[in-house]
Amino acid sequence: MAKLTGPLFSLTARQSIGKSLTYSSWRGIAYVRTLVIPANPRTAAQLEVRAVFETLTNLWNRLGALGRAPWDADALGKAYTNRNRLIGINVPLLRNQANMTAFQATPGTGGAVPPLTAVSSTPGAGALTITCTQPVIPAGWTQTSVVGLAFINSDPAPAVQLLPVEAEDAATPFTVILFTGLPAATYYWAAWNRITAPAQTVRYSPHL
Repeated sequence: MAKLTGPLFSLTARQSIGKSLTYSSWRGIAYVRTLVIPANPRTAAQLEVRAVFETLTNLWNRLGALGRAPWDADALGKAYTNRNRLIGINVPLLRNQANMTAFQATPGTGGAVPPLTAVSSTPGAGALTITCTQPVIPAGWTQTSVVGLAFINSDPAPAVQLLPVEAEDAATPFTVILFTGLPAATYYWAAWNRITAPAQTVRYSPHL
């Protein structure tokens, strides 16, 4: 893909020319590429990737502010979107998997934010409690909360409609995340720290 300045001696160019080149823009950057006639391959592996992609898209569409926040922060100022980052990381992780256990809930690019030392879960009637052991927070950094995400641990292919729930503990010592109103099932869950850096930017730790 070639970036352009003044394509075709104009400010912008769109669509294809001569059945050979396609002009367009992405995130404000003009580019040109070879015209490609899309195919629709349907091998088992390709169908699985599409199904996982759809599952992750459905999950993203149902995530709330807590679940999206690490991906929002990671994509800020980057050449990719928050949604594309989540899907791009997780499609390879979930291919050929029987459940969502390998799902990566945060991009893990918080910069100097250590992950939780340990986590454990306690199931209850319609509830799930996550107990967290906190690491030593770097000097000058301020912990805001510990955040959790949970959903029924389904096979990602064929495509499924996951219903994520989110919760946080915003009080010192940031050790207990409580999910309530859950139907009986086997759940995927993850927990991570939300911390404010000395420069007042919000960072997110890798999940456990």
